[in-house]
Amino acid sequence: MALLFQFGSKYINVAIQLVLTMILARLLTPEEFGLIAIVTVFSSFFMILSDAGISPAIIQRDDLSHKDHNALLFMTLLLGVALSVLFAFLSFPIAWFYDNPELVSLCIFAAPSILFNALNMVPNGILLKQKRFLTIGLRLIVSTIAGGTVAIIMAFSNCGAYALIANSIVTPLVNFIWNKIASKIAFSNIHFMEPLRKVFRYSAFQMGFSTVNYFSRNLDNLLIGKFINITELGFYDKAYKLSLYPLNFFSGVIGSVLQPYLAKYQNDKKAIFERWTLVAKGISLIAAPVSVLLFVAPSEIILLFYGDQWGQAAPILQILSVSIYFQMVNNPSGGIFQACNHTNYMFAHSLVATSMTLLGLIIGLSFGNITDVAIGISIAYCMHSISILFFLIHKSLHASIWKFCKQLLPEIAIGIFCCILCSVAAPLMSENIFVSLIEKTAIIIIVTVLLYCLTDQMKYLKTILGKKNRI
Repeated sequence: MALLFQFGSKYINVAIQLVLTMILARLLTPEEFGLIAIVTVFSSFFMILSDAGISPAIIQRDDLSHKDHNALLFMTLLLGVALSVLFAFLSFPIAWFYDNPELVSLCIFAAPSILFNALNMVPNGILLKQKRFLTIGLRLIVSTIAGGTVAIIMAFSNCGAYALIANSIVTPLVNFIWNKIASKIAFSNIHFMEPLRKVFRYSAFQMGFSTVNYFSRNLDNLLIGKFINITELGFYDKAYKLSLYPLNFFSGVIGSVLQPYLAKYQNDKKAIFERWTLVAKGISLIAAPVSVLLFVAPSEIILLFYGDQWGQAAPILQILSVSIYFQMVNNPSGGIFQACNHTNYMFAHSLVATSMTLLGLIIGLSFGNITDVAIGISIAYCMHSISILFFLIHKSLHASIWKFCKQLLPEIAIGIFCCILCSVAAPLMSENIFVSLIEKTAIIIIVTVLLYCLTDQMKYLKTILGKKNRI
C-alpha cells in the first residue's frame, strides 16, 4: 500500500507542478524564465556538490548507525552553509559572464535553496531505506503546494523572476522540516569523518556521476544564454521542461523506488536483469505513443499549457520529442547501477553521455540558431542509449544487449506507424487547437491499443501488473 501511495503521490506531484507551470507561464515573460534558467544552471551544480552522493549511499549501506546519520547530517550543514555563501559570492562573475546585472540579486536570493537541499540528503536517504513511502509521498505533495502557492502569490504581486526562486527555497525548506521530524535525527554528533569514510567509495562515484550528468543536462542552458540570447533560452527552457514531464510522470516515478527494492538482489545480477527488462518493457510501451503525441501535436500542447506568448517553443518541443522515447527508457537506469553496486560504471557512462551532449551542443551552436541546438541535443540524447546498453547491460549485468533490445522493437515500429498516420491525416483535422489535440490523441490511442493487442504486447503489461512479478 505504501508503495502504491509513493507512485500516486509522484503522479499527483507532477500534475501539481504542471498546473503551477501553466499558471506561472501566463504571469511571467520568456525573458524572466530565461533568467531563472541561468540561475538554476549554477544553483543546481552547487546542490549536487552539497549532496555528495550521501543519500544513495545511506540506502545501500547496512553498517551505518543512528549516530552515524547524525554525524553526516552535521557535515551536510557545514557543507551547505559553505556552498551557499560561495554561490552568493559567485553571483558577480556570473552576472559579468552574461552581461546582466540583475543576475547578482537573483543568485544571492537563491543561495538559501542550496543549504536546504543539502540538509535534506541524509533524512531523505533514511526514509527511502526504511521504505516509508507514505511519509515521503505526503511530504512531496505538501511541499510542492507550499512552494507553488508562494510563487503564484509573488508572481501576482509583480515580483517577476523572484517568484520562481521563492518556490525553490520554500519547497526544500518544508521538505527539511518534515524530514527532520520523520527521521528523528539531530545535529548531535560533530565527528563525521568515520561515517564519511564508510560511504566514501560508493558516494564518490555517485557524486561523480551526478556532477558529470549535471553538465550533460545543463550545458545547453549554460551556453544558449551566453551565445544566443536570454529570451530564446526562455523558449528553449520551456520546451525542454515540457519534454521532461513524461520522464517525471512515468519512468522517473519508477526509477525513484528501484534502488531501495532491488538493493536486496545486489549479488544476483540475473535477478536484477530480469526485473529491469520487465520494467524497461513496460516503460517502452508507454513511451512510444507519448513521444508520437508530442511530435505530431507540439503547437497544440504548447498553446494549451503555456499560452499564446510561447508559440515559438513549439518547433523546439517537436525536435526534442524525438529523444523522449529513449530518455524515458533510459531514465531509471541509475537505480539499476546503484542496486548492483556499479556506480563506477554509472560514472563512466555519464562521461561518455556528456561527451555526446557536448558535441551535439557545439555543432548546434555553430549554426547560431535555437532549433539547430535542439536538433544537436536531441540526437545526443538518443545516442546515450548506446552507452547505457554497454555499461549497464553488458558490463554491469553481464547480459545480452540483443535480448534486451529486441523486446522493444514492436512498439517502436507501431509508434513510427502512428506518426505517419497522424501526419497524413493532419490536413483533414480541425484548425481549433483543442479539437485537433483530441483528434490526434484519439488516433494514437486507438491505433496503438489495437496493434498492441494484435502483436500480443498487452501480455507484458499484464505480467508487470501481476502480483507474482512485482519488484
